[in-house]
Amino acid sequence: MMMNTFAAYIEILGLLNVLIITNSYSLIIQKSSNEYPIDQTISYSLPKECTLLPNQKFLSVLPGFGWDNLVNRERGPIIDVERYSLCRRSADGNFLIPDDITVQPIKNSKIKLSSEVYESISQCHSLVAYSINSAVGGEYSFFRINGDFSSDKETLREKLSQKLGLIVQSEMRHNRYFIQLIPDSKLHPRFKNRLLDIAAYLEHGNVTMETIELFNNGLIGNTLRNSLGIVTNENFKSLSQGTNAFYLADLVVRDFGTHCINSVHAGGVLAKIDTLDTNSLNTKKEDRWHLGASATISFANLFNVKLGGSVNINDSLIQNYESKITYSQVLTYGGPIIYMSDVNLSLWESGLDNQLVAIDRSGQPIYELITDRSLPELPSHMIVRLTATIKSAVERYYKANTVVGCMNPLSVFYDNEANVASPECDLHSKHIINSTLYLGGVYQKCTGPDDLCLGETIPNPLTGDLFCSQGYTPIQLLPQQIRKCYSVCSEKSWFKNPDCTTQCAITESYWCSRDPSLSSSNILDNIDSGYLFGGLYTDKEVNSLTKQYNCPQYYWPITLGRRMRICLSTDRELGGKYSLPFGGFYSCYSGNPLTALININQTDDIDGNRQHTRIPEWFKIQQERMSFTLPSPSPPPPPPPQQQQQQKHGTVRSMLRNDNFNDQFVQNDFSQLFAALWPKKCPIGYTAHLAAMEDICQVNYCVQANFLKEQVRRQLKRPPFILPLSFDSHLFKLSDSNNFIESSSNEIHDKNGNIIRKINGRWEEPNEFNIDNNNINHNNQKSQNIQYAFIATLSTLLPIIIILIIIISILIFYHIRQQSRFTSQRRN
Repeated sequence: MMMNTFAAYIEILGLLNVLIITNSYSLIIQKSSNEYPIDQTISYSLPKECTLLPNQKFLSVLPGFGWDNLVNRERGPIIDVERYSLCRRSADGNFLIPDDITVQPIKNSKIKLSSEVYESISQCHSLVAYSINSAVGGEYSFFRINGDFSSDKETLREKLSQKLGLIVQSEMRHNRYFIQLIPDSKLHPRFKNRLLDIAAYLEHGNVTMETIELFNNGLIGNTLRNSLGIVTNENFKSLSQGTNAFYLADLVVRDFGTHCINSVHAGGVLAKIDTLDTNSLNTKKEDRWHLGASATISFANLFNVKLGGSVNINDSLIQNYESKITYSQVLTYGGPIIYMSDVNLSLWESGLDNQLVAIDRSGQPIYELITDRSLPELPSHMIVRLTATIKSAVERYYKANTVVGCMNPLSVFYDNEANVASPECDLHSKHIINSTLYLGGVYQKCTGPDDLCLGETIPNPLTGDLFCSQGYTPIQLLPQQIRKCYSVCSEKSWFKNPDCTTQCAITESYWCSRDPSLSSSNILDNIDSGYLFGGLYTDKEVNSLTKQYNCPQYYWPITLGRRMRICLSTDRELGGKYSLPFGGFYSCYSGNPLTALININQTDDIDGNRQHTRIPEWFKIQQERMSFTLPSPSPPPPPPPQQQQQQKHGTVRSMLRNDNFNDQFVQNDFSQLFAALWPKKCPIGYTAHLAAMEDICQVNYCVQANFLKEQVRRQLKRPPFILPLSFDSHLFKLSDSNNFIESSSNEIHDKNGNIIRKINGRWEEPNEFNIDNNNINHNNQKSQNIQYAFIATLSTLLPIIIILIIIISILIFYHIRQQSRFTSQRRN
């Protein structure tokens, strides 16, 4: 009986040991597989080989590709149209087509011959992308600039830079096939992987729709602090991952375009574009029909096409039309090459089927393809966030290339580069005698730890401090920008992991505008105060004056934000010839106060007191009312003890001005209260140009229309417009210490010269306590590693312990048995 009990006991211990070892090692293997996932490849059955029949070929004109709707060019594949597993053929049997494509031959013979008369280049439609350019699509109004940067329009813009006139476009179209995608077609793996990468960043950073909305409004800095104004690791992680997601979204727009082509018309087009002389602009609208009819006959005569009696135009009108032509170009799309020395329309038409091209395209914005059906791997809430992120990137691309200005060719303020019409450009007189300098400098504040704000605080060169001179009002141009960050960690002990918090240097950028609320009694007697504006440049865009990344002669650059370099000068005699008539800044954050101050048709010297014109009376009334009724703001909640010292030093370092003057100055400063009320536009006669995209916030500057006489081809501003926040992962410091290091090598020196070495992924300082790096998840990962190490150790030691227990049990069993035998023998 005892032997059976002992055997059962041994068997139970063995089974328990096997279960513990199995479970332990399964946990370890699961952890390893999570950290180092094994590539999982999905094997597809190879499609059967498709045989081309005689006189049959692959269809080359396919939808499913990305489309840049600003330059009218195809981009990377969005829909997978590379699968031919079904060996499908077009209805007429001429083409082998992919699985997700349908082809409808146009069986009726339809040749369209027409001419259109346009007043400006922006009105001209594309010869090969009319439908997709005309579609409104989306909830924004930037569709007006669709196709505005195409090569055809840029060529016309160069030819019309000096001579303005009507534009006549004649065309003959042959439509042979209509090709479209089947609904619910599969996304191309390359495009799909890009979307999944963005979704991973959004999920990992817990980037909510509220955060995405703040990003869209350029308020990235507002996402770093919680409701108490404290920087938390969670908010920092959300900011970092969200910025990476927006950066990848910009790359998607760059590589795959703004739209996806859903259907195309295949065929060929012959076209002729004529630009007429300046006198043609005076042609009445009812008489422009004769111009179009004459252009149609002239075009038909060029290709020896005989028209019926529907067009009755005598030869004198045709000769009159041809005499007005200043520039003409003939374009062909599809078919064989046409030589002007031997124009043979029949030969071109006969070879059209062998050289088809897309002569019209229809599509939808790429973010409309993101659905639960196209991305079943993602939950519904992530579909919404991903759609908003991609849509933001598309809109950002449109906004960056929007040039608001006068587009009426009859106006003296007509700007050839404008692609969005300004509502105020119908003035016919031009009288400019403005000698006032409306720009009073720029400056940049920094709040945060002193060691991080070092080099980020930029004073106004006119005052040498962080404020504007008298007669100018500060306008915050950009929202808060995060420049540098590090983690501040407490001391590590045996019983407590170090507690790390993130601290950052945050900047605010200002420009000094001529104060629009000045009355005749407080206008400066010295009208020479302020700066000449010599343009600006960024890390991606050259200065429009120098066509280089520098300032004109006698100007110096002042840094503002991450990218902008503002060119300023006080030398009117030598630098005046390089100055641009400055009309103010406006951005996503603030409007332009100079729209109420600059009147291009009147001088500043209206009367003896030199009172400014067009100053809104409501501004003065509201300013006087608020000076008496504005309540005292409630004090903000006190910061944590760890940050009080940092904020104190940051305040002392950033406020360089005299305290008494500052108090008096701030009392009458209502600039921030009215910053959002100023209109976000340029004054009459000025054109808005993109200055920079600063952390998604668009900044524009205003320059007098057509001031730059030298005409150059416009440069398309391509994404990415936002760069990921690059914070060194080895930038950290100890709480209550002034030492911080920034390096990626394995051995460095701190500010006191002590050597700090990196051992097993950790920075060890001799005779000091250990420091954690700046990895936000380091503590959690470390605790997990300890747990897994404990399980592994227990799994290894448990068999040994069980064997020892078995041996000891056997010894005890034999000892008891021997004692029993000895006792029984003595009794016997």
